Amino acid sequence: MGHLKWLCFALLCDAPKEDKNWSCKCSTNYRIVSQKSGFADYKRGEFTNTFNNKSNNCWGFPNLIPFAELMNPAKGFYNKNEDKVKLAIDVTVKEAKTEDNS
Repeated sequence: MGHLKWLCFALLCDAPKEDKNWSCKCSTNYRIVSQKSGFADYKRGEFTNTFNNKSNNCWGFPNLIPFAELMNPAKGFYNKNEDKVKLAIDVTVKEAKTEDNS
């Protein structure tokens, strides 16, 4: 793991390719869920993005958190016994468009 520097975390919204007018405006909250009681989740605020089939179907963080920080037992994100990290994205759709309702 010494060569890993950052955790990348992104949301991919994949709509039917034949619907060229598809778009979805939504707000997102990205979290690394704490796995120890008394430890806070790592959060990256609320972001609004409009996903579409033409140019923007993915959005996130190429450098969300340094990997060393993610794996640090003192932070509470990595569960060594289960060898896992829990990630969550809370998504709220504000507006969605398709060929039928554009």
